[in-house]
Amino acid sequence: MLKIFDDIRDVTKKLDNIDATLTITVAFLAIVLKTFGFLPDKFDVNYIILTILFFLSVSSLVNRARLDGGTTPGLENSGLIGFRFCREKSNLIKITKDSKKKLDYIGTSLPDMSSDQGYMALRDKVKESKVIEVRILLLNPNSVMALKKNELYCYRRGWRKVSENIKTAIRAFKDIREELEPDDKTIKNRFDVRVYSTIPATSCVFNDNRLNITFYDENKPGSMAPAWELEKNDKHDGLYNYYQAHFEKIWKEAISVFDKDFEKKSEGVLRKELNILKGN
Repeated sequence: MLKIFDDIRDVTKKLDNIDATLTITVAFLAIVLKTFGFLPDKFDVNYIILTILFFLSVSSLVNRARLDGGTTPGLENSGLIGFRFCREKSNLIKITKDSKKKLDYIGTSLPDMSSDQGYMALRDKVKESKVIEVRILLLNPNSVMALKKNELYCYRRGWRKVSENIKTAIRAFKDIREELEPDDKTIKNRFDVRVYSTIPATSCVFNDNRLNITFYDENKPGSMAPAWELEKNDKHDGLYNYYQAHFEKIWKEAISVFDKDFEKKSEGVLRKELNILKGN
């Protein structure tokens, strides 16, 4: 019963149910007033009508709530809370600072977090919190996808090559761990950077309950493309959960930059991919 009323409350919060909300409110008040003798007898007919309307409206909302809670969540269950035409570094920094136990990043070179204020925010967060786990995924600089990204319009306008950007980011993130390692023996277990070689479709920054996601296009790098802001939905498997699963899959197959054979493994990926393209 409590679950039903929770569903009713959630659905009635939406503006497209304002008529049902008003009907339930008026009918409920009329029932209470009549029950306790605050309405005269001439309201008997209205009392009955309102009672019927009350139960009809409740029934309709319960059915609506059950449909919304099905296997295909609607927009209201997706977790979408905002949109920006250009990803803002300040928003990524806020997600970083607001994190409690985890920070997951996936992108090409993540320039917003590997330099300037973003870099400082990440380093300070890792330094001040001894429980936070940080996982960073960057595109493998030695991969076919990195070579293909160099050909994109946004990387052919005098900017540095993608592979150079990635190597710079790897060095920056490694600096964080090497700087903090002497005073923090746990950092090896909670700060890792890996590279992946799959097709990079999105750039994501997660904390415990918030996600900023950017979709790549040919004209703009992820740091300058439109971004969606999402929050974790504990009642439904929304987009936060979907892209978290996407991150986990790539993470398991990625190569750690702290691996002693990282360079060998990273370059081996490119040779393997080129052989596949050649049909060998």
